Amino acid sequence: MSESVVILMIGVSTFLGALGLIALLWGVKTGQFDDQSKFIDASHFDNEEDLRDAVMMEEKRKARLKKKEEEKEKNSFFVAKAAKGSIICFQLKVSILFMIN
Repeated sequence: MSESVVILMIGVSTFLGALGLIALLWGVKTGQFDDQSKFIDASHFDNEEDLRDAVMMEEKRKARLKKKEEEKEKNSFFVAKAAKGSIICFQLKVSILFMIN
């Protein structure tokens, strides 16, 4: 192939790729990929028991996340308290060393 044909092919493919990217971004921005009737259809075809199960699973998930957050806060409290204790111990050791000398 000649060099001019390769340059032309690279230019055209770059232009088409950019055009496709612009079209994708426009579609996402304007909501072309949103399914407005998804939730309506889901409620029509689900029975009440499935909906209750879904709600119960969601509540369990939220409770697990809340418990995980509380444990994280508790652990961070103990870490901060331990760090504060080690700083105090270090300060005490330094002051004892100065008293000895």
